[in-house]
Amino acid sequence: MNSYTTSPEDHIEIYKIAVIMSDAGLPATFITDAVELAKRYQGGYELMQLWYEEDEDSERDEIVADIDEEIDRTKSLPQESFNAPRIDFKDLEANADKIVKFKSELREIVDKCGGISELAKKTGMAPASLSRFFSSASL
Repeated sequence: MNSYTTSPEDHIEIYKIAVIMSDAGLPATFITDAVELAKRYQGGYELMQLWYEEDEDSERDEIVADIDEEIDRTKSLPQESFNAPRIDFKDLEANADKIVKFKSELREIVDKCGGISELAKKTGMAPASLSRFFSSASL
């Protein structure tokens, strides 16, 4: 998670939304965690704003689930500040080529050891998922 600092004005907005969340019946522990997330993480701040701006209860419930997921995800991260890995746009094609080359070499090994079907049996993964993995440039 990239470092992010909210302003004092942002804090006031976060606290106002927290009061409205409390009035809506959301649990205090959730609200406390959401406030801490919003103070440290721009995505959390924006999710709280989305929740506030939404009128539909079903949409608000989905946003609460998204906030809860982000709370869980960020709790598993190291607490000290760190910079996430970053790839410059100009390097994307070269990195994609490296990934494709690596996957091609890995696929050769898989084929020598029985192919996708055998790998699927041993890993419990769906053959279609493995095929998609080997045919894309993504990780």
